[in-house]
Amino acid sequence: MRAADGRISIVVTVTNQGGDGVTPTFVRVYDTETETIISQGELPPLPAGQLQRLQFTLNPAEYAPRTRLSLRVEAGLDPFEIKGTPIAENNIQFLDLPLVGGFQPIATSAPATTAQEEVEATPEAASPPLIETTAEGLRFNLLGNAYDFSQQELLIAALAALGVVLILWVLSIIFRLLTRRPPTFPLWQAPYATVPMLDPNSVEGRRQAWQLHAQNGLILAANRDGALHPIKQLISTDGQSLSNWQVTAMRISQYDNYGRVARSQVIARPALVKRFNRLLKRRLKADDAALQRQVMKIARPLVRQVMRSVSNKNAFLPIALDIRWSGRHGEVRILFELYQFQGGAWYRIDQWEPMMAIASRTLQENYTFTIHGMSANENLRSYAKRLQEDLAWLLLETVRVRQPQQQARPSYSVPDTLSGMKPAAL
Repeated sequence: MRAADGRISIVVTVTNQGGDGVTPTFVRVYDTETETIISQGELPPLPAGQLQRLQFTLNPAEYAPRTRLSLRVEAGLDPFEIKGTPIAENNIQFLDLPLVGGFQPIATSAPATTAQEEVEATPEAASPPLIETTAEGLRFNLLGNAYDFSQQELLIAALAALGVVLILWVLSIIFRLLTRRPPTFPLWQAPYATVPMLDPNSVEGRRQAWQLHAQNGLILAANRDGALHPIKQLISTDGQSLSNWQVTAMRISQYDNYGRVARSQVIARPALVKRFNRLLKRRLKADDAALQRQVMKIARPLVRQVMRSVSNKNAFLPIALDIRWSGRHGEVRILFELYQFQGGAWYRIDQWEPMMAIASRTLQENYTFTIHGMSANENLRSYAKRLQEDLAWLLLETVRVRQPQQQARPSYSVPDTLSGMKPAAL
């Protein structure tokens, strides 16, 4: 401010953004050209966050013939904050004042944040740094809150613990990826396949021959009068369908031009197999809508995987679904049935349990289903959707609770893409 007699008044505002002050200090104004003290004033101890205004008066005539005056304002420099040290750099403010014409001070260096001096009529508080040094020690500023040394230790400990947890989590993921084994579909042998061949002209010999053609527990053959179709039922010792049996592996494979010699295959992840086993346990209490939602969660990822190797050149080839079952000897049974289609319904004409050679306490069995490839009126997108629906239908009909078999078995609606196919070879 310039008075009527030409004198210049300078108002210096000092803000304490450190700890509470305990001893008084000085604010000095230097002429940077001559390094002489122009004016000084005592600064009382300031509590943390408080400010103090000091006013100095200059006579421009004393500095003629200069037209500009360069000043340096130092506040709070004492035996603790020694001049020239890093902690004292923010206690100094440089000003450039015109001595003629209008008076408008120009700051030639940016103010610091621990002891800020501003030559303004209404100073504004600056944002504190993340870490600052005070008389009591280090202070940590975070989201507008100030933490002293003890609080800082707790915060650093919490951040360190969080970092350790994140590192352990990343290491666990890497360990699982390194030790995870890809799902497999191991070789197997039916417990009745090692029995010597029986006389084909006997009843037991004819039954043994039909066992090789039974692929699963569903009647998926076309409804033609006189047609014969064998199935194999997996039951418990009390006759409940699929009771005490569990799925150990699932596989979808695409036939090649020569059958299944060099087929491409997708083996279900262990998580999908576990989901299917949970579905087997809950099927007695779940309704059809709930079952359909669950089997769709299994069919969707399987079809998504198999479609990665399907193109317009090989999409017409059939798709095979294999389900591997396992049960403990003495708790499960394998039951074969032979049906014949007559008068609009499938009639059971024979039923038997196979002769088996038991080599271990675990019995294994395999269900195989065949689905048509892409037809002429489908594209890859519609084919993938239809394949997903057919696969979900097969899984749903497999786990559906069956009533005790009667002499006549009524015909049920089978999708065209699942009927009329030759059984897949074992």
